[in-house]
Amino acid sequence: MSEFPDHAGGTTGGNLHGSSLPAIFLRVMFGLSIFMAQALAQTGLFSSSPYSSSPRIGQRTFDGSNPQALVATTGNSLGGILTTDGRYIYWANPLAINRTHLVTRVTETLASFDPGAFDPRGITTDGYRLYVSSYVDGKIISEYDMEGHLVRKVGTPVRLLTGMTTDGIFIYWSDEEDGLYRMKMDGTERALIRSERNIMGMTADSSHLYWANDRDELIRRCGLDGSNPETLVDLRQLFGTNANYYASGLAVTGTHVYWGELGTNKGIYRCDLTGANAVRLSTTSYSGESSLSAFPSALFPEAMEPVRPGLAYDAAAQSATLAWPSLANRRYQLLKSVNLKDFVQTGNLINSNSAGTSATFSSPDMEAFFVVRKLPGTVAP
Repeated sequence: MSEFPDHAGGTTGGNLHGSSLPAIFLRVMFGLSIFMAQALAQTGLFSSSPYSSSPRIGQRTFDGSNPQALVATTGNSLGGILTTDGRYIYWANPLAINRTHLVTRVTETLASFDPGAFDPRGITTDGYRLYVSSYVDGKIISEYDMEGHLVRKVGTPVRLLTGMTTDGIFIYWSDEEDGLYRMKMDGTERALIRSERNIMGMTADSSHLYWANDRDELIRRCGLDGSNPETLVDLRQLFGTNANYYASGLAVTGTHVYWGELGTNKGIYRCDLTGANAVRLSTTSYSGESSLSAFPSALFPEAMEPVRPGLAYDAAAQSATLAWPSLANRRYQLLKSVNLKDFVQTGNLINSNSAGTSATFSSPDMEAFFVVRKLPGTVAP
């Protein structure tokens, strides 16, 4: 039995398999998750309304009913300032990055900022890190651990960010002036993948990006690489031309796309993933819902349990085999470290098709540590 250091907020241990070699020590470091069991999690839509006279974060069921306030907030950032992992709501205002427990409703401040030093425009999570865009200090995207400690500055400068999300492979964001961008989690391969102006909020599932075009009053989507753009909902055609539409924050589940409306007909709307059956779910008398998140969602369809792999080592071939219980139609990533500090991806992403998955790879290092990490979302069709 070996016990391993803290990772993402916990300690764990496990049996070592094939680790009794006299000269080579391979250890499994369990990939811990910050997710709680889904039975204990709060489900539904979560929204922020920073422009009302009493800014708040609210919760309601997926049909728009049973609205309730989770926490009173401050701040006035457009879109993308709210995210959830199924355990906490993470939210940002000009003075702090905060989280509110969905069951206990206890709010904590994770990071504090002096007035004028922080201007958050987007926040998202892959379940292991928080990514926050601020319009101060170069308009960059920064990475924080789940306790609010700054890890590094990831992104190059952005212009007018209005929404941000991640699938654990890329960070995606919308720019009101330019369109849709994406980059790898380490900040490389930054690219404009869809050129389009007046985008006010975006989200993603495992196959598409979804966004609201404020000027043309449309809900649209495209592939994760920006290909095959299409219009799902024409707001004026469905809900009338005698209104001012100002669609903002978006959320997507396995069955629906949701968006907040800040214009004349304030409230929360939804449609099927194909754009059919568009409907207004709620009516609000205050200044609308500028940011939406959901649990379960397309990227977090279930609570993530710790991935607990077993390890076998072939001394002659200098190869390691990791095997772990998995979920079908899910993606996994192997990380390796030789110093228990810097973990890098080992091999390609692994798509699971069964309740058990394994991977074999070369590992000649005298000592190595491994993490099996479940990525957000499902395997794209």
